[in-house]
Amino acid sequence: MFKPNCLKSVILSVLLISVIFSADIYAADELLELIPADSLFCVRLNNFDYTLGQIDQFLAGASPMPMGVSMMARMQLAGFVGDPMLSNVNTAGSFAIFAVAMPASAESPQAAAMPDVFIGGVMPISNFQQFASSNANCSEPDAKGICELTSNNFCSQQKMLITKTGNYALITSPGNYDNLVIVAKSMLSKKAGLSSVVDIDTAKLSASEPLWIFGNARQAKNSFGEIILGQLQQFKMMAANMGSAGAAGGAPPAEIMNLYIGLIESLMNETKSLSITINPKSSVLNLKAVVAAVPSTEMADIFTSGLSAKKENKLLSYFNDDAMMNVACKMDSPFFRKLNIKSADLFASVLSPTDANTKVIDIKALVNDSFDATGGDMAFSFLTDANAASGNPGFAGQYIFEVRDADKFNKVMDTSAQLVNTTMAGFCNNKMGMEVNFVIKRNVDKYKGVSIDSTKFAFKITDQNSPEGQMMTSMYGDGLDYRQAMVGKLCVSAFAGDADATIRELIDTAKANSAQMPQGVKAATSLIADSATADFMGTLNYIRMLKMMTSWMPMPAGMNRPQINTQTSSCIAFAGRAGSGRLTIDIALPKEHLTEIMAAVMAMQQQMMMQHQQQMMQQQQQMQQQGGENMYKPEPIE
Repeated sequence: MFKPNCLKSVILSVLLISVIFSADIYAADELLELIPADSLFCVRLNNFDYTLGQIDQFLAGASPMPMGVSMMARMQLAGFVGDPMLSNVNTAGSFAIFAVAMPASAESPQAAAMPDVFIGGVMPISNFQQFASSNANCSEPDAKGICELTSNNFCSQQKMLITKTGNYALITSPGNYDNLVIVAKSMLSKKAGLSSVVDIDTAKLSASEPLWIFGNARQAKNSFGEIILGQLQQFKMMAANMGSAGAAGGAPPAEIMNLYIGLIESLMNETKSLSITINPKSSVLNLKAVVAAVPSTEMADIFTSGLSAKKENKLLSYFNDDAMMNVACKMDSPFFRKLNIKSADLFASVLSPTDANTKVIDIKALVNDSFDATGGDMAFSFLTDANAASGNPGFAGQYIFEVRDADKFNKVMDTSAQLVNTTMAGFCNNKMGMEVNFVIKRNVDKYKGVSIDSTKFAFKITDQNSPEGQMMTSMYGDGLDYRQAMVGKLCVSAFAGDADATIRELIDTAKANSAQMPQGVKAATSLIADSATADFMGTLNYIRMLKMMTSWMPMPAGMNRPQINTQTSSCIAFAGRAGSGRLTIDIALPKEHLTEIMAAVMAMQQQMMMQHQQQMMQQQQQMQQQGGENMYKPEPIE
């Protein structure tokens, strides 16, 4: 049995521990409660010393900078506050930057056409009175508690305004005195701060993750919505005046501009917030982005999860370790069906015909039929093709997906071809100056008892001599050739590159059911927990993407295209899932891949620099030769 004194000690210990943890929770939440609820954005860095130390570990060996980020940041902070020792700054605490749109003054209501935005920094101070009195660069507080701080950074001096707010100092630029008084008073009031705007999960992330970035889309709409809508209306008028001459004049046609404008309006009206957290570790940097929708909106309805939320994608083994990008999706999730239907609505609005005799296919019904016919797992690999012949695409692709109803799927393909060759072709030709054609040929070949279909998606700019036409030709040649086959309930497809050879390899793999997850892809996807159950996930090799992009990049006269020979064996991983009105995307950047990227970029810069130096030397030699030829030569004396 417990003795009374022993029991009393246990109770006191539990209470003490509870108080300590409560204090920690309050300290972690105090900053979120101070930041105004109507902030447009907030950037929060937790535990200055620890986070910057983690960044140093991640960048070690990859960054060309001779000095660590933490040392540079401490030097800048010391110069900013005028104290090399940072004796009154809590560098184990949290720092933040936020912005608030200030209300228009009664004297000049017309100024509200563009609201004044207050940007402030919040810095943890152990003793503000001592900070101000012992700092030669800081003046004594005035009657409203405002001090003037002389900041010494970037080889220059700048006057800043600073005042106390709780356990923090609020800092802003000079000329913001009146707004500083208003914001500081608001922060010190008992009203709830940004903690009243974000949900519990986001609040936890803001305090636990090293770096947190928050964008308040609803507040941005309230502050700038009328201004943005007014600008969009002007763009609509411009688009209407341009009519069908848009493509010829180098600007998008009116229909395309209206599509973009409608998309911006939807995002502005239906997006609630964006939250991003960044967590650097010694071997990987993890990033999480969460887009929250306004409740009861179309976006909130799209961001829903389904029965497949906990099931792993069965086709990840078809990923390719040599791919520039691998992507896997769960096409039976409500997210993808609803997202594609929304896209179909936008697409149909662009393709609405002006000719009453033009038959328009119900694109939304086509999308629904497509998902009814397939609606399972899908895996896609996009590869660069370094050996592509001139005039052919410098890439190739292969994908595999589940098919529930083969007849319905073939009908969808035929209807899609009809849509492209009628409505879409007419629009592209009349509005975009582009010719498109979609041709499907059934049973063009057979391999091991499996029929192979052929598809050709051709598109070209009408004016082949234009810069746009030349770029399209260099990127896509005369179009994309597809090969497609059904192996049981799986559809395998390959396009560009050697599609005939690739489709046979895919048929062999599907028939033998022998696909295995490549080691490189497995290592990358393991950096994100439960990525196999996400609505979509995949990998991206930036080195290969950079190589493909440089192959398309126009070069100045006399300059050779930079060659990227950096060896790469790692990649970036990503995964996204929808649910409860939110879309969450996780990204993992391995340190190994960052090192490869830095090596490739530095090699490109060195090549370009050497070419530039060679050009300069050649120009100097030409000038010297021309100067020597033009020098005065006296005639010989007879």
